[in-house]
Amino acid sequence: MTIAEIKTLFAYDRWAMERILEVASTLQPEKYAQHLGSSHGGIHGTLVHALAADRLWLDRLTGMSQPVMLSEK
Repeated sequence: MTIAEIKTLFAYDRWAMERILEVASTLQPEKYAQHLGSSHGGIHGTLVHALAADRLWLDRLTGMSQPVMLSEK
């Protein structure tokens, strides 16, 4: 994978996450926090997982890997 391809992937990820957060910010707090039975619980847990995964990959690419993933708690 080239640096250009990595930059494209991160740019796409940012674009997509900005749109997801725009929609999530319009939700009522109860809906945002609602447990939906998904693998990460619901919207909040899924967003925390996405942020943690982005951070983990960026840290790995820069040689600064963190020993643990972020947690929603």
